[in-house]
Amino acid sequence: MNLNIIEPNYFKHFHCIGGECKQNCCSCSWNITFDKKDYLTVKNAKKSKKLQELCTHAFRRVKKSDNPSIYAQMRMTEEGSCHFLDDNGFCALQKECGYKVLPDVCRRFPRQYFTYLNSAEQYLSTGCEEVVRMLMNLPQGIELTNGTSIGNNKSFTSTLSIQTMEKANSLPFKYYWDIKTLLISIMKNRNYSVEDRLILLGIAFKHIDELIVANEGDKIPAYIDGLIAACADDKSMLDDIKDIEPKTNQNAINFANMFKAMSDLNTMPRNFYKKIQLSYGISYEQTEDIEHFTIQISYSKIEKQLGFLFNMLSGREYIIENFMLNAILYLNLPFTDTNMSFWDSYIFICQVYSLMLFMIAGNLSETSDDNDIIEAFVIFSRCMFHNKTLRNNLLEFIKSHKSTTLGSMVYLIKF
Repeated sequence: MNLNIIEPNYFKHFHCIGGECKQNCCSCSWNITFDKKDYLTVKNAKKSKKLQELCTHAFRRVKKSDNPSIYAQMRMTEEGSCHFLDDNGFCALQKECGYKVLPDVCRRFPRQYFTYLNSAEQYLSTGCEEVVRMLMNLPQGIELTNGTSIGNNKSFTSTLSIQTMEKANSLPFKYYWDIKTLLISIMKNRNYSVEDRLILLGIAFKHIDELIVANEGDKIPAYIDGLIAACADDKSMLDDIKDIEPKTNQNAINFANMFKAMSDLNTMPRNFYKKIQLSYGISYEQTEDIEHFTIQISYSKIEKQLGFLFNMLSGREYIIENFMLNAILYLNLPFTDTNMSFWDSYIFICQVYSLMLFMIAGNLSETSDDNDIIEAFVIFSRCMFHNKTLRNNLLEFIKSHKSTTLGSMVYLIKF
């Protein structure tokens, strides 16, 4: 059966820049595990004596795991790099044994695949600096393209795979493409600011969730058609919230909380962490209750750093649009995690937007250029999009503060 391949318009232009990459994905202290097949492929490949010696240091068998996908693990150097990374920024294993010898996770990054019946979607992670660079140079925005491929969905290692009609006809997957069309339509509607687009998305997700809970899913297509038409030229839906003032200081505390969580999980370079901490004047003081801490932060520094960001983005607001839409497509929100409601997905999207702006702004100065934006967004993406524990912690943090209404999300994304 032929697969219909759906991909963003820049996908085919992507290629790894290898030694030119400043934030090589092989040197960022990731926890990389792989299955028995990949392990044996590497182990049994013909190798030089020097490469064989590297292999003895590069892999560790995980003998107590019940998960078949965690059969072995990459060992990293003390600097957090893969043992196969050579001085020129290339993979010694791939250079000697070929691309197909690499574990699946190495072959695939930064690609992500989803299959839905006879369609296969493929996207790219902004955890790769070349992907971020491409998005920053895409003023026309992200467009999805269609093409036919000879093959079947078994050839894709999919994060989400809907292969049976029974699953495809269940809610919410029955309206998979309707909802995805709505999401893309809203996020690309430049008649609205990015913040207003996110608010519209929240209105949509909230109502769709309510229809699903009420077992009225058959009303979803008509609702989506009506909302897309209304968004084309009617801004009255935002009348009740257009005058809401930003709560930047409150959001900064939210960022500081999640920034500490990122650090505690060792998901970012230490020098980068220190730079952001210094930019905002963030400090954490332990309370008598060792599970809690107080946060000190300079609100004048926050205003200064955000000023750098908005000045750099002036006239290039499409960059944030591209970052957000790419993140949503790459994570396949709101469908990937079936334990999350549409509203939970929306909460996560709002957090991504808020934390992303703070992270990028904190890495800027009066002399910054686009490379500083790229660095911050790559590190942010690796923390947020490649660490499920952090994503779950983020949701739990929001829910524990009972800040889950549309109004609280509006405050979160207003700058």
